[in-house]
Amino acid sequence: MGGEWRNVFHRFDGFIAALHPTQDDLFELLAAAKEAAAILRAVYAAGDELELHVIGSIAKGTAVHRLAAIDVLAIVQPDQNPAALVAALAARFGEVRGTAAGAISIAAKTEPGHDVRVDIYPAALGARGLAAFGHSKSSRFNPDAEGQALANANLMSGQKACHLIMMLRVWRDAQGLALPSLVLDALVEEFVRIWLYNRRSFLFYDWMIRDFFFWLCYQAARDVALFRSGERLPIGRDWVDAAETAYATTVEACRLERLSADQAARDRWGTIFGDRLLAVGDVEETPWAGPAVPPSRPGLAPQGWAVPQRL
Repeated sequence: MGGEWRNVFHRFDGFIAALHPTQDDLFELLAAAKEAAAILRAVYAAGDELELHVIGSIAKGTAVHRLAAIDVLAIVQPDQNPAALVAALAARFGEVRGTAAGAISIAAKTEPGHDVRVDIYPAALGARGLAAFGHSKSSRFNPDAEGQALANANLMSGQKACHLIMMLRVWRDAQGLALPSLVLDALVEEFVRIWLYNRRSFLFYDWMIRDFFFWLCYQAARDVALFRSGERLPIGRDWVDAAETAYATTVEACRLERLSADQAARDRWGTIFGDRLLAVGDVEETPWAGPAVPPSRPGLAPQGWAVPQRL
């Protein structure tokens, strides 16, 4: 390969390392979720009847550094009025709002004074599984199926599904796009199964991003199947212009990577990912490195990827 592609491996190895949440990111969000969980359990006469699970990107290992929200699934009794949960949360946290996705969203301050959000999704177990409250058309939850689908995609692609999801969330946020995380997850899980180089190393990550955007440009106005429930979700086309621009940019970035034009290539990637594309050595905080929990952080022992799935 000579002098070609000299910077690709280290660039994307460093980028992925920089994207992982830090221990403090996770501990602060989990602490806020545990406080909300304690309040919700107090609504019930028997607290054990309320199951609370961490779901979403934190549970699946696709969360990125600087995240400021955590998703919690609250499995309530079918006759439980979610208004009682809202009232209990409002008494402690003040303003509580509903989201378009059906969550009860609260704003909290962590011990260091950071603003974070806990999005709680009340759902009841029915004949068709976990059905969420707050929707005119019921939405169902299946966190186990979500996690297994991502695990399978990771297994057959050498962890690329998680890595690509993380990078695409940075792209989406940098471009201000309204692409739901569930949609991105489903698209990536589909793409890595058909991508020609899905077993290759970080050396092929520039091509992976380029090829994903090429493929994405042709997915507009279709539905994606959600592994969480079997439901199908329309993905729209408001993001198409941004995807086409990103594809054109990645074509040029890949050309520069082949020439090992380090700074010029990094500038091109920067137009896609914004200031989140960090070179190796730019990361000042230590990302989450494994299952060990510092002794000063009792009660937050990780399970599975890095966090307890049940609160």
